[in-house]
Amino acid sequence: MAKILIVDDSPTITTVFTQLFQSEGHEVLTAGDGLSALNLARKARPDLLILDLMLPKMNGFEVCQMLKGDERFRATKVLMLTGRTDAESRGLSKQTGADEYCTKDADPSRILETAKKLLEGAEKA
Repeated sequence: MAKILIVDDSPTITTVFTQLFQSEGHEVLTAGDGLSALNLARKARPDLLILDLMLPKMNGFEVCQMLKGDERFRATKVLMLTGRTDAESRGLSKQTGADEYCTKDADPSRILETAKKLLEGAEKA
């Protein structure tokens, strides 16, 4: 199965999604701030990042842009998972290289399905 890095400063969100993805058989890593996420991603080379936008030390846009700007991580899928619903945040997510954008109020099964599609696309690439 896939290696997934969940990045959120909310322990509740991190726990919920860790359990959800582990129940599907995925290996799950977590980080609570942008800088830790960037360092962990560089070491662990996850298949998918589930990335919050509003993070301490470095926001999700910056993390995504830095990873996607690195040749080694261009194929790594990024799912932005945030409470922000505005068009500007969606647009910036795409500009920085995010593959998908979901809001935290979405049903967890929808987020799981979006992640599965991203991972399936990564396998075909």
